[in-house]
Amino acid sequence: MENQDNITATYSSSATTSSAAGLYAIVPSLVDQGDRRTNYTVSLVNGTLTVLAAPVILTVQRSDGSFTFTWSSTDAQQYQVQAETNLAQPNWTNLGSAFTATNSTMTTSESIGTNAQQFYRIVLLP
Repeated sequence: MENQDNITATYSSSATTSSAAGLYAIVPSLVDQGDRRTNYTVSLVNGTLTVLAAPVILTVQRSDGSFTFTWSSTDAQQYQVQAETNLAQPNWTNLGSAFTATNSTMTTSESIGTNAQQFYRIVLLP
């Protein structure tokens, strides 16, 4: 802004960390403590926040030394299959490449490996 006019914007949304999947408005508003906005032409435009559903593993089948996972997905979103032998560890290992969903369910097979105990998860990538 010119002349050190301290005009800023804030943004709000009704979405929270526990919001269901869906679309939520992002609403901007001006913060103009010095009442300087009359010196400018300002346009505020609402945005949209999209909250995607977390993937849900629908089926797991074991056959011929591998697991086949089927999970719920959102078209065009990317997912990564990960594994870990200890749930207390924060760093999971990516198994293979990420998948880009082409419909509402995705399926992949992963080799079981040599670990007696293995945990798996499907992660929605940003």
